[in-house]
Amino acid sequence: MSQDNKDSTQFEASLQYVQTHVTAEAKKHALGLMATLGYHFFALRDSELMAGVNIYLNEPALVHACNAFYADIFRIEAFHPVNATDNHKKAAHIFKWISRLRPVLPREDSPPNLKGLAVKANGIFAMLCALTFLNISAYTPPVSERDHIIYSSMYRDIHPQEWAMIFYLLEKLHPDITHLANPRV
Repeated sequence: MSQDNKDSTQFEASLQYVQTHVTAEAKKHALGLMATLGYHFFALRDSELMAGVNIYLNEPALVHACNAFYADIFRIEAFHPVNATDNHKKAAHIFKWISRLRPVLPREDSPPNLKGLAVKANGIFAMLCALTFLNISAYTPPVSERDHIIYSSMYRDIHPQEWAMIFYLLEKLHPDITHLANPRV
């Protein structure tokens, strides 16, 4: 068997796996991620930053974002088995889906002057979700860097390949010593 035939057979096997298993696997894994992201939403909602802003979490949009995230991750693992999904790629993909689906919404009874901050909450939430995969606190990067991430989440197309590198460099630039003392398993 030639190398081309072997590669073709492996590609077809990976494609078959993705077509038959990814959706079910994504749904199974998404539940745990939704709980973690829900925790971050409630922390954001109750923070000083959002004081006076009346926001809520659109749970179906969050479910869709978590399912889409895991579908992306499982596709990557199926087609790129070597160093497939490190935490930077995971951060980039959850950042992409939260930014795209915008699960944080202002309540209808929010004052008009606070609705802008409520819309910005999606960008903040996307950043918080991404940083959960990294060894960095949301408060470690300077405000200007956080503002650029939030702005990009709101107004730019998110390309996970690029954002994986951005998150890698952000983590290297601002190592969080509390994470280094208690590394994740």
